[in-house]
Amino acid sequence: MSRLFLLIIVTIFCVQASPIFAQTFSIEQKKALEKIIKNYLIDNPLIIKEALEALHTQEKKGQQSRIEKLINNRKKELLDDPMAPFAGNQKGDVTIVEFFDYNCGYCKQVWPTLRKLVEKDKNVRIIFKELPILGPTSLLAAKAALAADRQGKYIEFHTELMQTRSINERIIKVICDKLNIDQNLLEKDMKLPSIVMALQKNAMLAQDLEVNGTPAFLIGRQIIPGAIGLDQLIELVAAERSAKQ
Repeated sequence: MSRLFLLIIVTIFCVQASPIFAQTFSIEQKKALEKIIKNYLIDNPLIIKEALEALHTQEKKGQQSRIEKLINNRKKELLDDPMAPFAGNQKGDVTIVEFFDYNCGYCKQVWPTLRKLVEKDKNVRIIFKELPILGPTSLLAAKAALAADRQGKYIEFHTELMQTRSINERIIKVICDKLNIDQNLLEKDMKLPSIVMALQKNAMLAQDLEVNGTPAFLIGRQIIPGAIGLDQLIELVAAERSAKQ
């Protein structure tokens, strides 16, 4: 972009934004300047593209900076919540936080991938954040899973739910029978204030981090929405591990 054009842009801005500058130019002079800019843009259309790309880059940097600040402020809730179940190495050097819903098809799709990751990489931890946003049965499943965690059967229960197309109370009973879970105790624990509060905290945390759908993954200082393939997960983990060195 030429200095002359930049000078013209600044001048027009001042004319439009400041009464003092506006008084300096006549109506004819304002129209002449506007015509110069219009003709310049017509003759150099790439200027608009470059300006939009620069604006998009600036907005992305601002958004990333904001997300990083939010993650840093909520780090303890994300990584050290005793109510949040996990898979993999509890003391792993890289942690993946997943926000998910048991009725989410993409969440079901990505679960085998996450299992393969922790089998392949013994130094990864996955923290689960139930985010039941897809209806009453999502809430039912989330409460049941957290209650199953109290009986030491979270991963098994989680896996069964992720393989189930439709979730209801009968399915919960079938899974309990299959995994030798005390259903009466599970139903009692589902009503615990600590479980209700854990789900409320997950919802508020997701809202603060601008997580609007499931699945969503937090790795290091970034949030990745949508289902992720194994190769991409491995790359993200490697990048985060490298960044820590």
